[in-house]
Amino acid sequence: VYETADGRLIIADGHQRLGLARLLADQDPQLQGFVFREKDGWSAGDVRALAAKKNLQEGTGDLIDAARVIRERPDIVDDRMPLGTEFMRQARALARLSDHAFGQVVGGVIDPKHGAMIADLVGDKTQHAAVVDELARLDPKSDREARLAIGEVIRAPITMDELEELLVEFGIL
Repeated sequence: VYETADGRLIIADGHQRLGLARLLADQDPQLQGFVFREKDGWSAGDVRALAAKKNLQEGTGDLIDAARVIRERPDIVDDRMPLGTEFMRQARALARLSDHAFGQVVGGVIDPKHGAMIADLVGDKTQHAAVVDELARLDPKSDREARLAIGEVIRAPITMDELEELLVEFGIL
């Protein structure tokens, strides 16, 4: 629980336990926890990062939320995390997307797992958003289709019209 300077309590981790306790309120349930106080130097971001780290260590949570935390606080990724799991591999890859492409994934333009594939397969971050757009247009029905589509997109030659459009967009022409 995070306690703000004005005394408000904000749950950082344990929402499900609190919900269960509310359902069992007639049985007077007791919840144990830790309180991190702003007055003691804790920031909301620090407490959020600690809660996220605990969830990542346990392999729980949402892929986008995990990637968001890794983007915001890469320092929480350490050897106590299950780095070899598919979930963590995907979360770390998704966190490497360009800002625009990550926003597209957060907005539901493509499946987060496909966003992680883009980060793994497309080294140039300036291309990430365009690959997201193309993948959304192609609408792959499986991870295999998505991987194949990404491969095709990055191998496709650029037309002169597309090149001219990019040069104008970047103020070169």
